[in-house]
Amino acid sequence: MIFSAFPRNNKTKTSFMQKIFLFAFGLFLCAILLESGLRLGGFIFLSFQEYRNAISARQKSVYRILCLGESTTANTWPSILEDILNQKNIGIKFSVIDKGVPGITTPLIVSQLKNNLDKYNPDMVIAMIGINDTDSTVNHFHEVIITKRKLIPLSSFKIFKLIKFIHSRIVNKADKIALVAPEKNNNYVYANDSTCPLTLKDINMETVVADPFAGLGAMDKSLDKKIEKSYLKAIKMHPKNQMLYLCLVAFYESRQMYDKAEKTHLMAMEVNPEDYVGYFGLGLLYEHLGNNDRAEEIYKKTIEVNSRANLQDMRAYYGLSSLYCLEGQYDKAEEVLKKGIAIDPCDDILYGNLALIYEKQKKHSLAKEYFVKADRIRLRSNNSPTRDSYQRLQEILRQRNVKFALVQYPLRSIKYLKKMLDERDGIVFVDNELVFKKALKTSEYKDYFIDRFAGDFGHCTERGYELLARNIADTILKDVFKKP
Repeated sequence: MIFSAFPRNNKTKTSFMQKIFLFAFGLFLCAILLESGLRLGGFIFLSFQEYRNAISARQKSVYRILCLGESTTANTWPSILEDILNQKNIGIKFSVIDKGVPGITTPLIVSQLKNNLDKYNPDMVIAMIGINDTDSTVNHFHEVIITKRKLIPLSSFKIFKLIKFIHSRIVNKADKIALVAPEKNNNYVYANDSTCPLTLKDINMETVVADPFAGLGAMDKSLDKKIEKSYLKAIKMHPKNQMLYLCLVAFYESRQMYDKAEKTHLMAMEVNPEDYVGYFGLGLLYEHLGNNDRAEEIYKKTIEVNSRANLQDMRAYYGLSSLYCLEGQYDKAEEVLKKGIAIDPCDDILYGNLALIYEKQKKHSLAKEYFVKADRIRLRSNNSPTRDSYQRLQEILRQRNVKFALVQYPLRSIKYLKKMLDERDGIVFVDNELVFKKALKTSEYKDYFIDRFAGDFGHCTERGYELLARNIADTILKDVFKKP
């Protein structure tokens, strides 16, 4: 017998190398499972989007518009734009294609442009892009694994992107941080930052792509327990690895398991009491749970830790000021933001938030002053990837004889877009600064935005996206079709 040397009644001891092999093999199987789930989740979102786009693309004798953007575009204003344009009855049938992708950057959008033009053959391209462009998001990954046949870029694997996404959540100094806006039931919605799009709302088609964990759960709930068990086992093996705790926190938050998220987050802070990023995430969690006193305490702790480390990370100032603003404590919010400005006078988000606070208090002259200051900082900045992408878009569309419309984000100055393009002939610029500022003078911020991920604006409510789509439609009809 082959196994005669190993009697059944005796327990076989596993060697150290066997343990290493079994652990590595387990990780490999887990990776395969995760990769399959992530790809399936992304496939479903893209299939749903492509199904709707295919319907629009099949329409004959239409003026076809291709919309490019990120999460502020995907499954939001393009469909509203199509309805508004067709309701105008100008004698032209409009078909709008939605190619918004949550989390995408301008270099990736440009890299996909020619394929999209060949596939949809649009008469016009509308782009509202650039908000996700930071040093950390536009860098191309050069890591590769070597096989006998060829080099395969790790960045092509979904699980690699998940690892990069988790890593960025923990260590990046993101310059666009999600703040919080209240819902009608006075609970809170945890809004997302661009580097870690974790949605705490009900799972929908957007979150299948925006949140890999949500995508997995949408496919197979049984995976939840397996993922949780894997993290807990890894933490047991490596109890001093804070990243593992925070990864598990991200998973719990995406599943709305807030009690476990809080407990795990506190454990993570015990491992590293000087982690200001971890403290900020804990503050957001408490604010989401409606525990504003605890959130305030944690935000202050974050600022304290930040100061000891001599860092200029302003996210705790954003969070604390937003918390005070939601509670109507505008004086405290103003004080916090001005302290932040004293530390980093070149942070446009601080100025933008301060402008919104003044607008809320009907101090319109002060609001205008700080909006202008925020715009001046942005105009002085030199975001090369965004500028280069816009110029490349312009060149490709000019060669194809496709009309080009550039949309500025709500509350942001159109001057920033015009600065990036030296030759503006033939480009339609859509200015959303004045229409949204006018709307906010008579309405609450929460009526038009669900968060403040960009500082002075965020993802829109249905009302906000309708205003955005209507303004885009009016500009196109006036500048392209000469209709009032």
